[in-house]
Amino acid sequence: MVHRAKARRRPPRPSRLLLQLVARLGAWMRAWRQARAWAWRRPARRPTPRTRMHFESFEPRVLLSADLVPAVPETDPSTTPAQYQHIDADGGTPVTIRWDGSRSGDGVAALSATGTTLFEDDDGTVAELQVSGPGSASWQVADGRLSLLIDGSTAATRVSVNTTGGDERIVIHAIHATSELGQADLGQADLAGLAQFDAGVGTLVLGQLHGANVQIGGIGQAQLDLGAVHDSQLLAGGVSMALRVDSWHSSAAGASAVDVAQLRSLHSGGDVAFDLHVNGIGHTGYMLGLVQVGGAIGQGHWNVEGRANRVIAGHTGADWRLNVDGTLALLQTAADASGR
Repeated sequence: MVHRAKARRRPPRPSRLLLQLVARLGAWMRAWRQARAWAWRRPARRPTPRTRMHFESFEPRVLLSADLVPAVPETDPSTTPAQYQHIDADGGTPVTIRWDGSRSGDGVAALSATGTTLFEDDDGTVAELQVSGPGSASWQVADGRLSLLIDGSTAATRVSVNTTGGDERIVIHAIHATSELGQADLGQADLAGLAQFDAGVGTLVLGQLHGANVQIGGIGQAQLDLGAVHDSQLLAGGVSMALRVDSWHSSAAGASAVDVAQLRSLHSGGDVAFDLHVNGIGHTGYMLGLVQVGGAIGQGHWNVEGRANRVIAGHTGADWRLNVDGTLALLQTAADASGR
C-alpha cells in the first residue's frame, strides 16, 4: 500500500499591481496629513466684513433762482399780432408777415408751437395739418386759394387734417405730393382744383369734389374714399384702384371721367355717371372687379380691356354703354336695365 505525501500550499502573496496601488495610497495619505498639519499651524483668517448696498429714494428737487421774472399778462388771441407764412400771388418764395388779428381778408397759414400747421378760413373754420413719418407738409395761400404741399414723404408717411369751429370744412384748391405718400386723410376738406400725387398714394380720403382733377402716378395700388363728386376727373393710368364714393354726378356727357389700369372695386351708395376706361396694363385677374351701386348707373361710356366680374346696381340708364373685351360674369339690377 503506497501512501502519497500531501502537497504543501504556498502562503498567499499580494500581486505586484496591488502593492503599487497601496504604495501610492500611502504616499497620498502622508501628503494629506502634512497639509493638514500646516493648516492647523496658520492663524485663523478674520472674515472680510461685507458691505451692504443702500438705495436712496429719488425726490423732485427744484433749483431756485434769485432773479424774479414778472408774469406776462394774458391777451386776447383774436387781437394779438402773430407771425404767419404767406406766399404772394405771383407764386414766389414764401415770406413771413404779421397779422393784426382781424378776421377780414384772406385766410393765411401759420406754424403752431407744437409743430403742426394751422389755417383759418373766412367763416372761422380752423384746420390743423398734422404729419407723421418722413417728410413735411405746409399750407400755401395765394389770392385766397388754399394749396397743400407735401414734400419728402414715403410710404410710411401719413398726412391728416382736423377742423374745428365755423362749418368745420375747408376748401383746398390744389394738392401736390412730390414723392410717394402712404396715406392722406383729408375727409374734412373739399377739393376744387388739381390734386397731383407724382409717385402714387396708398390711401386717399377726401370730402366733396367740385370740378376737381385727381392725378395719381406710379404703378401700384391705391384706395380712394370720396364724398359727393361733381364734374371731376380721376386719372391713374398705371394704378390698380379701389374706389368708394357717396355719389358721382355729371352735368353733361364727358364732364366726368375715370381712367385707371385696373378697377378692383367700385362702391357707391347713390347714383354714378362718368366715363370709365380700364386699360388693363400691368395687372392680372378681373380688370373690372365687383361694382356695387345703390342708385343708378347713368350716362357714361364704360370701356374695359379685359375681363369683368359682377356689376350690381339699382338700375341702369338708357345712355349708359358697357364694352368688355373679355367676359362679364354678372349684370344684375333691382329695377330696369337699360343701355347697351
